[in-house]
Amino acid sequence: IRQTARLETFEEEFKNNLSVLNELPKIDTKNIKFDVDNNSEMVICFSDLHLGNEVDNSYNEYNYDIAHQRVQKYAENVIHYAQIHNVSRISMLNMGDLISGIIHPSIRLENNINLVDQIMKAAELVSEFLNAIQNAAPVVTYRSVTDNHSRAIPNKEENIECENFNRLIDWYIKERLKKVSPLFLPYTEIILWKKQQ
Repeated sequence: IRQTARLETFEEEFKNNLSVLNELPKIDTKNIKFDVDNNSEMVICFSDLHLGNEVDNSYNEYNYDIAHQRVQKYAENVIHYAQIHNVSRISMLNMGDLISGIIHPSIRLENNINLVDQIMKAAELVSEFLNAIQNAAPVVTYRSVTDNHSRAIPNKEENIECENFNRLIDWYIKERLKKVSPLFLPYTEIILWKKQQ
């Protein structure tokens, strides 16, 4: 009951925030042609954004804006290579650690974005990415796993797998893309788009 109530509280907060977001950009589908006989698949991994963490030193610079630029560039590359290889299916794997989280005291001190905003920003980035690549192949799917930076309890020995904030990211994406994608399935495999030939 405690686990369910905790997730429901976050979901309610997200619903309130989703209602004020602008719609995702419409993607033109008029001139898209696919080779239906082609069986090639592109698998793309999406992980380790660690949103919330900010780095600015002599070795590196990283923050939310840089992450956003990198995700946009990644979407452009996916579309480019999908077209070159004429893929029939894109499988996106969310491998986790999209947020910095709260798993260590040092991480909590380094975070410049609170946990709830980390989750929402990560989910919005993934939603924008999926929206952008929807026409890169006839079928686009999304899958995800739980991870360590998204665990709700800092102590990994006390961690309960179902209390993982990555599940909230999945929920947010599903709600965010509801108007755009009619083919959402349960968490095991979410088929976002399946173009009619």
